[in-house]
Amino acid sequence: MFKQWLIALIAIFPLAGFADITTTAGVYSSTQQDNITSVKGIRYGEATRWHEPVAVVSQQRFSGEQYGAQCHQPLRPGTDITLAEDCLFLNVWHQQGADKQPVMVWIHGGGFRFGSGEAPGEQLAQHGVVVVSLNYRLGPLGFIKHPLLANSSANLGLKDMELALQWVQDNIQQFGGDKNNVTIFGVSAGGMAVNLLLASPNAKGLFHKAIAHSGYATWPLHRTTAMASDSIVHWSGESPTNAEQQASAIFAKLTHADSDLKDLEALDPTALINAIEGFQLPIVDGVSLLEEPAVLINQGDYNRVPLITGGNRYEGSVMPGAKVTSVMMSDWFMDDHDTVADLYGDDWSTSSQQAWQRMFGDVRYLLSAVVTAEASQRHGHAAYLYYHQLSGDSAASPLGMPHGSDAYILWYGHRSEDGRVRDAANRMRQYWVNFAHSGNPNGEGLEQWEAFAEDKQNWLVFDNGAANQDGLLKDKMDFLKAKYRARFIQD
Repeated sequence: MFKQWLIALIAIFPLAGFADITTTAGVYSSTQQDNITSVKGIRYGEATRWHEPVAVVSQQRFSGEQYGAQCHQPLRPGTDITLAEDCLFLNVWHQQGADKQPVMVWIHGGGFRFGSGEAPGEQLAQHGVVVVSLNYRLGPLGFIKHPLLANSSANLGLKDMELALQWVQDNIQQFGGDKNNVTIFGVSAGGMAVNLLLASPNAKGLFHKAIAHSGYATWPLHRTTAMASDSIVHWSGESPTNAEQQASAIFAKLTHADSDLKDLEALDPTALINAIEGFQLPIVDGVSLLEEPAVLINQGDYNRVPLITGGNRYEGSVMPGAKVTSVMMSDWFMDDHDTVADLYGDDWSTSSQQAWQRMFGDVRYLLSAVVTAEASQRHGHAAYLYYHQLSGDSAASPLGMPHGSDAYILWYGHRSEDGRVRDAANRMRQYWVNFAHSGNPNGEGLEQWEAFAEDKQNWLVFDNGAANQDGLLKDKMDFLKAKYRARFIQD
């Protein structure tokens, strides 16, 4: 009688600790909810300040029930989150008893200054994939170059991601995943991280498909002194920011002029994170990043895999967070005011500020999608473009679906009271999971998504359903592509 009662109780309230899973980083207990097993807070690497991450090798036993500490980042007053510099944790969700399932590795956004791998991975895992999410170092703790620092790579956050992907190669079979079928995907800075990994020779073979939500492969990046170039300029025509000068300016806010390495290593991590405004940019250092991602992708010098990329109708919503103003945009494109007023006429008729904000989103995110899709197709790999708008949706701003809304709907849209949002979430998940399986997003019950082609520049538009549209935003994109090419001065 007691045994029958216990079996019935477990059926209603699954046991918290389900099974132990052995990894190279130790033995971790798992948690089961319905048919999804999760292991959280796996320490994949050890991080010490301004040094490359080191893989953790352990035979110890750990709890996998709680997320690990998040990497240092600015926090809103009253936020109760544990932060640490040694923050390289990842999390895994998978179906119990599954084997050789596709793996989807989520890279969070947040301008390379905010965020963590705390994601509802079970939402995708229930569709037949193994989901991994990860932390990586942020701000000046993750992306910095200074003469006093010994780190050879200026992009330690990128090195963290590569180490996490290596951990996936070494361990994911323990969770029923196929190490030969790994898809990386991310939003905003996470979408840019996807672009960085596409461009990184150190990531070769660590993934097999890529999905970039609102990446910015075409945006001017900081450059080290060693990688300075007279032929590559900012939108303004001026030289891109020098990485060593940026680091010196950060340190100047926090310490004295004759500081040595010990002084820098002793700086408060919160003060370091708060010493910059806006978003952190990756750095072209010639070591971890040989050039801006779109340059390498255009040249064919990248990790060639099938690609989904795109963005939202009103990406410009993020412009204030990037600390870019309409005055700055106006100055950068001072010779193009008439063209902008014409191309963005609906916005310009309201205000020039609104037009510049719309254009910022297009030039930072949608241009990146078009340029990388064109290059991917040209080099022989399928590329699929998407555009997220959901007209009239209650979640949209008056100007359209804002930056990051596509990823929000992917993860959380199933909770919406709006049937259109639930439908969009369901469609996006099906496309994404199909793509993770085969490199082709199409499947039964879905609008056939046509790949990008030179003679048919197709976008799949998510708008109260899904429909293909050839040449979407063509006039705007042609103008912005010309401005992008003008950044590279030919002798």
